Amino acid sequence: MRRGWVFRLAFVLGVLWVPQSFIMARAGGVLPLIVNPVSPASLLRSPLTRATNSCSVTAGTLAFGNYNPMNGSTATTSAIFTVTCTRDTFVRIYFSTGQSGTYFPRYMKAGGTSQLDYNIYGYANHTAVIGDGTNGTYYYDGTAGPGGSYARYYGLVPASQNVPPGNYSDTITVTVTF
Repeated sequence: MRRGWVFRLAFVLGVLWVPQSFIMARAGGVLPLIVNPVSPASLLRSPLTRATNSCSVTAGTLAFGNYNPMNGSTATTSAIFTVTCTRDTFVRIYFSTGQSGTYFPRYMKAGGTSQLDYNIYGYANHTAVIGDGTNGTYYYDGTAGPGGSYARYYGLVPASQNVPPGNYSDTITVTVTF
């Protein structure tokens, strides 16, 4: 039975729409780390001694930059998250659906009703949607240790979405188990 901690890291994706002859977008920021311990990661060495392990997670801002739905171009970006543990440890990283409740597509909302589709991918060619391993999505796994391990993730807002100006945002929870 694998015992460990689960860390949840939430970050916000945001697009600020500027009503002018062309529409520009800017990204939101990173929310603080939300830690939700499930059980301590430990290894029983003897009846009196236990060696514990801890991990921390940081994530970069996913900044989409300029987006103009009239010119037929997508908006793309990337960011890095890093997992660091006190000992070399197998970790698995999942991304939530955000407010869409589905991975295909995720969306940002503005004003409660307007939505702007986007998604998060594991590759620069936008072929592997990062999720929890269900419904055709992928997740990250590997070993993290004192030197830290990192992975890059990629965001894409599809071209030519007919949406009104507004402040579009979403919150994604990143869960790391070990």
